[in-house]
Amino acid sequence: RNLTEYYNAVDTANMMQIFASSPIPYLIGVHGNLVPKLTELRVDVADAVVVDLDANTVTTEHDDLANLPEDVLNSLKKDLKSETLRMSMMKTGDAISMAFLKALVKLIGGYRDALKFRPGEPITFDPKAFVQSRSSQSTRAFLEGMLSLQIFMQVCLIAIDDTS
Repeated sequence: RNLTEYYNAVDTANMMQIFASSPIPYLIGVHGNLVPKLTELRVDVADAVVVDLDANTVTTEHDDLANLPEDVLNSLKKDLKSETLRMSMMKTGDAISMAFLKALVKLIGGYRDALKFRPGEPITFDPKAFVQSRSSQSTRAFLEGMLSLQIFMQVCLIAIDDTS
């Protein structure tokens, strides 16, 4: 068998439309020449965070950056500097995803400290202990908002299952 038997041609415009309207978070690289095609196709990218490596900019329709705690935002900006990205693209190509992962770990990395173990009872997650585990008021405020996110609570439930 040769490689062409496994190759599926992808229509770039249709794939961009599918990815851009997906309700699932993902990271995808699109050449700058294709971005106007999204507008032409009337694809709603309002929830997208666009990282333009050529212009060294990050744009979003939401004011998400203003909501991030300052220390997390500063770390994220530092990790997304063009030189860091350039070096990564020549090596592993994962600088953007690693920068956001590092920011996420800074935000929720201590969630296991809020797991409560009582003999003879199921393990539970204590939201108040989770929020209070942070010294920064801006981080506490941000975490209060995160507690209402379904995906965050799923991470906690998986941690409880893994611990049990």
